[in-house]
Amino acid sequence: MVARLGTAMVMRRCGRIGLMLAGGLLHAAAPVFLAISGPALQERMVLASPEHATCYCGPVAEFMQAAGSGEYVTVDPESLKGRPYLDLRIYWGPEWVKYAAAGGRGASLRPDQANQRGRFYPATGTMPAIVEVDTSPDFPVRPVDSPYRTISERGLQMLKEMGLPIRIDP
Repeated sequence: MVARLGTAMVMRRCGRIGLMLAGGLLHAAAPVFLAISGPALQERMVLASPEHATCYCGPVAEFMQAAGSGEYVTVDPESLKGRPYLDLRIYWGPEWVKYAAAGGRGASLRPDQANQRGRFYPATGTMPAIVEVDTSPDFPVRPVDSPYRTISERGLQMLKEMGLPIRIDP
């Protein structure tokens, strides 16, 4: 599968990753687009779910699987100030399914249109890689003790294969 949705091209084969879902449920439960940006990237990257997938698969699913591969951790938000990060914008729901089905392009997505936001903090010094994703007001989930998760070694390898920096040292 090749998705040319922004200025970055993402190539991934659609494999069966995570939970198997029926087509209609997939569109309601899985992100359609994920935009990743920040100074550590040469250009903004937009990942897209396969349009007619019957499984939770493709680049967005791979990112979400990698990001959710670690443990919830308690992090003092003050300790993240000044730390390099990548901005995550997640586009969920029926309006984005319709947008994609009508030929909508990732390059046209604006950050303020995202249903959910987050940050990916690559490892630095002795600090591990961490992902932080806010609860979406459009798709609330059961609250957890912390919005921060570490990322497993396998998850980091997946992110690296996608072209994302997994470590940034000054």
